[in-house]
Amino acid sequence: MSDETSNLEFQSRAQGSVMGFPAHEGRPGALGEVHARPHPLVEKPRVLIQLSFMTEGGSGVDHAVLSELSRRLGIAAPERYARHHAMKWGKGTLRWERHTEFSTYLWEGPLAENGRGQEDSPFGNGFSPP
Repeated sequence: MSDETSNLEFQSRAQGSVMGFPAHEGRPGALGEVHARPHPLVEKPRVLIQLSFMTEGGSGVDHAVLSELSRRLGIAAPERYARHHAMKWGKGTLRWERHTEFSTYLWEGPLAENGRGQEDSPFGNGFSPP
């Protein structure tokens, strides 16, 4: 067996289809990234707001955002090289996770009696996206 043949055996290949479309060659890596940590269990009824950002500046940009949010709440900021962090925000919880090429910010909080979301999410209240 030549070296060229053995190298091909270990390369990721698109297989099958997704909703009738050919699977993208990067699909296995993307699925692995999404499943790196399970999603948090939340009570119902709840409001979920999740924002995702491409952060070309790396984790330092996210750390600056989280440090400012932590300062406003009077709590400790996440460790400098943390890849995930959670903090209480109003009546809910803000969870941050750093992925390879993007970051997610998930806020979950109570649903108001009128069926609408509470206005105490961190987004829109001085939140500076990374």
